[in-house]
Amino acid sequence: MLVEFLQALYTRRPFHTENQETYKTIACEMKKAAVAPQLFTLMKHTGSLEKAPDFFLRELRHAYELTVYQNLFLLSEEQRIRNCFESNKIEVIPLKGTRFAERVFGDFAARGTGDIDLLVRTSQMPSAIAYLQALGYTQDDEQAKDHFHLTFSKPLESSNESVCVELHWNLVKERTSRLRIEEFWHDAACLKGFIFNKELSVQHTFHAICLHGANHYMDSLKHVLDIVQMIEKFADEIDMDKLLQDARRDLHFTKVRFALSSAYRTFPHLQAIKPVQLDETSRFWKYVTTRNKSNEYPSFLYLVFFSAAKIWLHDRWSYRFRSIREWFSEQRSKRRTARAFYRRQGKPGAGPAELHK
Repeated sequence: MLVEFLQALYTRRPFHTENQETYKTIACEMKKAAVAPQLFTLMKHTGSLEKAPDFFLRELRHAYELTVYQNLFLLSEEQRIRNCFESNKIEVIPLKGTRFAERVFGDFAARGTGDIDLLVRTSQMPSAIAYLQALGYTQDDEQAKDHFHLTFSKPLESSNESVCVELHWNLVKERTSRLRIEEFWHDAACLKGFIFNKELSVQHTFHAICLHGANHYMDSLKHVLDIVQMIEKFADEIDMDKLLQDARRDLHFTKVRFALSSAYRTFPHLQAIKPVQLDETSRFWKYVTTRNKSNEYPSFLYLVFFSAAKIWLHDRWSYRFRSIREWFSEQRSKRRTARAFYRRQGKPGAGPAELHK
């Protein structure tokens, strides 16, 4: 029901219902998908807020206000880091986060964010790490050896929570793609008032958002809405042919087309704005498949689809075989961890449900 409601908002079609249960269903799905800020902003821009029942508006506003407070804090912390990098001549590009929300959705709180993602040149990573640590951040112990970012965290004095920062030097794993990140830097523009703080072009922002969604197997409606909103706002500035050509050249065509097709199948009106040929494998992706991701016991369909996606979303069979080996290695590691945990708890072993938590 949430998708149908969003479709009506984007296409300016009336959503005829006065049934309270319908809005309760939408509210429930909205919470699971964590897209209340996006929905609130879209309803505000389309003049639809006054048409919704009071209880629904209260939930929307409450979720939006929480996002305002969280994003304000993260924005302040991000600016502190970027100012430090600017002073020390370290080039940095904010990825996603509050800047993306403001640029694409028109409101810095229109999209919730849980961490700070920054792109730094590979050659400047050692300096960036040193300055980040000087600001009180500690590098996390567990870092994937073939990943494309490092994770840092800093505990908050007033709570048990911590701030997480990811320093990226790429947008995809270099072992399974050949993304020419230098082209992203070349086309980036300086943010107003800065020399070393930069912003990706619209074309490369869209490319990055497609890759981000595909890296997460489009496992959230948030990734779909990122793509939809960018097409809605920047259709004339996005060159779809160039995007697909670059993706094919850089060996992540399958990922980009999968991300696009997932968004287009969920919101078919996009074809009238920016036509694209759909990927047939995306037929197996459905929003309903992703909704139970956070459930205590994910569905069999969810587990099968996302296990397969980890393998299939590569452009070369050599990359797929490598992913298969990594998948089996992950499963063995999970089983060892689970067995060790249950031995400590005095239990004989772990069942399938425990291994998937």
